[in-house]
Amino acid sequence: MLDDEKDLFRDSLSGITRLPPSDKVHHRKKPPKAKRITQPTFEDDQLSMIDSPPCEEVAPDDSLYFYRAGVQPKQLRDLRQGKLPIEAELDLHGYTRDAAEEALLNFIKTAVKQHKRLIHVIHGKGQTSQTPLPILKNLVNQRLRMFNDVLAFCSAPPHQGGKGAVNIILKRNKHDELIR
Repeated sequence: MLDDEKDLFRDSLSGITRLPPSDKVHHRKKPPKAKRITQPTFEDDQLSMIDSPPCEEVAPDDSLYFYRAGVQPKQLRDLRQGKLPIEAELDLHGYTRDAAEEALLNFIKTAVKQHKRLIHVIHGKGQTSQTPLPILKNLVNQRLRMFNDVLAFCSAPPHQGGKGAVNIILKRNKHDELIR
C-alpha cells in the first residue's frame, strides 16, 4: 500500500471505537455417544439379502455413497453431514477379511432386530494393508449393497471418521410403524 492509501484508511477509522470483549461463552452440545451392540451369532436366522451387481473397487481416499429409491434427499444430506443420531457402532480395525464379513453380518442382523435406524461402521482406509486397495473398505461397500434392510450409506463426515467409516440408514421395521 502507498502512504497516501494508509493515511486515508487511518482517517476513515478515526471515529471508530472497539467493542468491549464479551463474557458470553458459546457451548456446542455434543451428540449422545453411540452404544456398542453386543453381537450374538445367528445361524438359522437369515437377513433379507438381494443379488447386487459387483461394484467397482474403491481407493483409500474415495468416498462411499449408495441409496435405494424412496430415500428422501434431506435424509441423505443429513446422513452425509453426520446430523442424524448414531444408535450403534461397529469398529472393524484389526479384523481379517473373513472375520470382518461375519462381524458385519451379525452387526446388521442385531441392529435390525433391535430396531435401530442409523448405525455407524468404522472400516479404516486400508493404509497399513499390504495391497494397494483397502480390503475392509471394499468389503463393507460391496456387502452393504446386498442387505435389503440397508436403505442408504455414505462415508462419514470428518468428525465421525471421514472416509474410513460409513453411516448407514436401515429400513424402518413394520413393528416400528405399529408402535407410532
